[in-house]
Amino acid sequence: MKQLHQKIEARKDEIELKKQHLGQDYRSAKRRLTSSRMKLSTIGGLVLGFLLLPKKFKLIKGALKAYTMAATVKQMLDLIPHSSTTKRSRSKSKNTTHH
Repeated sequence: MKQLHQKIEARKDEIELKKQHLGQDYRSAKRRLTSSRMKLSTIGGLVLGFLLLPKKFKLIKGALKAYTMAATVKQMLDLIPHSSTTKRSRSKSKNTTHH
C-alpha cells in the first residue's frame, strides 16, 4: 500500500514537471510564433506593398496617359478651325435635304 502511494506521488511529480515543461514550451512557442508572425506580417506587408505599388503606379500612369491622350486629342481638335468642320457638317446636311 505504501509502495503504491509512493508510485502515485512519483507519478504526480512527473506529471507536474511535464506540465511545467509543457507550459514553458507553450509559452516559448507562443512567443516564437508571435515574433515570427510579426516578422511575417511585416515582410508580407512589404511584399504586398511592392506587389501592389506597381499596379497603383500603372493605374496612375494609365489614368495620366488617358488624360494626356484626351488632352492632346482635344488640343488637336481645337487646332482645327471650327468653321471648316461646321461648314462640312452643314454641307452634308444640305446634301441630304436635296436628295
